[in-house]
Amino acid sequence: MFCDVEDSAKLLRDLGDERYGEVLAAHHKLLRETFAAAGGSEVDAQGDAFFGVFREARDAVAAAAAAQRALAAHDWPGGAEVRVRMGLHTGEAARIRDVGHGGQVLVSGATVLHVDGVVPDGLQLLHLGEHRCPAGPRSMKL
Repeated sequence: MFCDVEDSAKLLRDLGDERYGEVLAAHHKLLRETFAAAGGSEVDAQGDAFFGVFREARDAVAAAAAAQRALAAHDWPGGAEVRVRMGLHTGEAARIRDVGHGGQVLVSGATVLHVDGVVPDGLQLLHLGEHRCPAGPRSMKL
């Protein structure tokens, strides 16, 4: 799972250093808690970007759903709207997150196959077609 805050530079300008620092601290805490609850491990975190891995694709989907719900429900400093893009892929790393928007969880075709189409209650898979990965020539089904 790769995730980052959408329009983080604008958020920093709007909130200022101190409040933005509070946002990042809360963001990191919420993601770490939801990753850990789903059995995931944090691989790396730089600024507002997170990279985590999970034993099972279903665990990653559950963590993404829980994280988006926790992020949406959080009372952010200064009334900020913090929207986080998330991308899930199973197998060799891919920059799937980069084609998403804040509040979205994109799931690659490989991950859909691994979860056998089963997602947490209240969620559904929506086929978005085939997209080019921003960092390379490969295509990926979303």
